[in-house]
Amino acid sequence: MQEQPDDYSLPSSSMQQQPDNASVPPALQRIASMLRLSGLLTFWLQLAFGVIALVLLAVFAVSQGGGDPNAQGGSGGTGFGIFCALCGLVTLGIGIYVAFRYIRFSAQLRAANTAKRPSKAETLQLLKLGLITNLIGMFFTILGSGAIVGSLLTAALEEPQNRGTFNARWFGNSIDLLGVQANIITVLAHYIGITAAIWLYSRVNR
Repeated sequence: MQEQPDDYSLPSSSMQQQPDNASVPPALQRIASMLRLSGLLTFWLQLAFGVIALVLLAVFAVSQGGGDPNAQGGSGGTGFGIFCALCGLVTLGIGIYVAFRYIRFSAQLRAANTAKRPSKAETLQLLKLGLITNLIGMFFTILGSGAIVGSLLTAALEEPQNRGTFNARWFGNSIDLLGVQANIITVLAHYIGITAAIWLYSRVNR
């Protein structure tokens, strides 16, 4: 077997002498354990936050679609904000898949057959993919959150200042806050993915 310099800095002599059913080196076991633990935590946390954010965003979008057609203030900003929030959720779905790949990679790294183990370069490439995906998703989500907040502020400024009478739009404004909450939860989910990717990258690349 030829020397593989990117295979987690394992000594080439030991690799040449190892048969296919050799035990996994301790250094590789630690990396596999970190990948599995981080992958499990990231996968389930992002999945839970993503489902909650999707439900809140759906309620917010329905409330906007069934709102007063004569109230046009900030509607364009709201639509753009919903679009960006959906882009953030789509990229979050990709990030969840990448987190699932962390778990698969950890199992492959524990394979007795060295030919089936991903190389260090392949592992780092996967972590870069997770980092970039969550960064893009966070960008879209923050952009959408700013658009939604701006549209809500515009609508609030257009409200009449007479508070002596009941206005059904006041209740609508409280529902509109669900859109802001959905974006905050999505940003948190992306932050978890970014933190996991950076931490794993620093451990694998040592």
